[in-house]
Amino acid sequence: MPPLSPEFKVGDRIQELSQSNNISPGIWVVNAVHGNEVTCGKGAETKKLHIDSLIKTEEPAVATIADLCLTDGWRDIEKNDPALFTTIMATIRARGWDQAYKESMKLRSWKLLLRRLETADATGLLALADAARIVLGSQLLDLKPTQKSNKDPSVQDPSLSTSEVLKRTHPTGYVTKCNNMCLTRAMTWDTGIGSPKPKQRDRVTGDAFFLRVSVEESRKIKFKDIVDAIGGQTFTEKEFDRAASWMQKKAKDYVKRLMPGYDYNGIKPSKKSLDVYKTLHGIAKLIPVLWLLGITDSMQGDISSKAKLFFVFLLYSRGKRLDEYFMEKIRKACENVTMTPRYGFTLLEGNPKKNLKMKDRMKTVAAVIKYAFSETGDLQQLENATDAFVQECKRDGNKKFNDPASQPLVIEHQCMVLQQSAISFLAKLFGSRLKKPPPEDEVQKAFHFLEGIHEVHPGDDGNRMLQEYQKPKDSRKPWNKTNFPTVNCTWKHDKRSQQKMLVVATGYKAAKDDYEPHTRNQTPTCGGGDSGMMGQPDAFDEPRVSYSEGAVAED
Repeated sequence: MPPLSPEFKVGDRIQELSQSNNISPGIWVVNAVHGNEVTCGKGAETKKLHIDSLIKTEEPAVATIADLCLTDGWRDIEKNDPALFTTIMATIRARGWDQAYKESMKLRSWKLLLRRLETADATGLLALADAARIVLGSQLLDLKPTQKSNKDPSVQDPSLSTSEVLKRTHPTGYVTKCNNMCLTRAMTWDTGIGSPKPKQRDRVTGDAFFLRVSVEESRKIKFKDIVDAIGGQTFTEKEFDRAASWMQKKAKDYVKRLMPGYDYNGIKPSKKSLDVYKTLHGIAKLIPVLWLLGITDSMQGDISSKAKLFFVFLLYSRGKRLDEYFMEKIRKACENVTMTPRYGFTLLEGNPKKNLKMKDRMKTVAAVIKYAFSETGDLQQLENATDAFVQECKRDGNKKFNDPASQPLVIEHQCMVLQQSAISFLAKLFGSRLKKPPPEDEVQKAFHFLEGIHEVHPGDDGNRMLQEYQKPKDSRKPWNKTNFPTVNCTWKHDKRSQQKMLVVATGYKAAKDDYEPHTRNQTPTCGGGDSGMMGQPDAFDEPRVSYSEGAVAED
């Protein structure tokens, strides 16, 4: 599966957007990511840019490679434009695609090189190439500019009929449910959720009509509520499942309308259907990728991207939810495993006199996968965490999970439980029905205290946290036992996560900058620092735990 992640990473090629949503010339390369800012370079020049003003792009040579693969035009370009061919080959070698090129040339099948491009960092490149091909290949050349018959021709500029263009360029399966007026509204609508009036702006990308009308403009269930449930607010499994079910219905409807004959939810199509619709399936799967990467969202891209990625995952996994997809691997390897319980780690705790049966924890592991996606939105890191868990289940004898702190899913469950206790603590500390924001300095002290809490105790940890917090610092007892690992949860030092927790705890829906929750001082380095999904540090590939002696929670 291609790495369908919308975050900016070191090495990405980007272009800057002006305030009017026009793309500025020149391609920059990301050198480092610091939260919502990236440091990028172009030759000897470097500068910092905000992620909201950027769009992923590719150098023209890469787009040309995709085009040549799709049209089988390699022989012609080598013969008729040797200079361009030399440039293209230099790009292929620089990007590490030369082996795929040689194999494709040998087999006279460009699928190998296309697949290599599709799984490269520049996700969506083929989507852009195919989308352009759909439009450019449409039967529009015979259309002639017309004028309205009921108006004076001398004051009119001839123009193409919008309805005729729409009829020829968009799937008839969806036009039956959305007339031309509906399609026109979808194409020109560019209003942020909650905005009073549409803002007509130059559109850099045209979002797919189904996704705009049936998903983002859904009236029965607001898309904003779906976004909140899948990563836009503090994780609640019940709300996540409800939103996931809604997404499944929308994905099924999308397949039914735009992907006839597609193998979805285990329904095998006939070979004849596959032959007829294979190209359409490829295009229809790539349109949501454009939606995922699109910059003319009706919501902030870094907020809605997790929900959009969930939808794209459903199409690429042929109807399996991401928790179902990853749990298949875990169940196969772990369901029959028994092991000694591991003290202090909530996912692996149990009666020390009995072996722990992993099959009894499968439901909990599924919840952890949902939580991890809700926190990071990173499928690649989630797959790595799943593979690590599976490999641990396959170890011999009682060696399984000897080092629980090295297991990302074990740590994510610890973070999930600690977060629930932290919300209880915040509600008791500040009150659960605030009419104004809590004092900024008190919020900072509270989260600094929570940062030192790593172990989970029986009963209501929220009460115990409050009792310790209210004691003088020098009279507090160690919260964590000696040598218990330091668990670095995202919410402990990410402002956005802390804001969401305060909303749940206090009931006060604060404005974005009403307070500044505690953030650890970090010195961003080139290629490091806060490079996690959506600017959140501590993604799975970064150190999540360390060991200390008898740590005391501080304020």
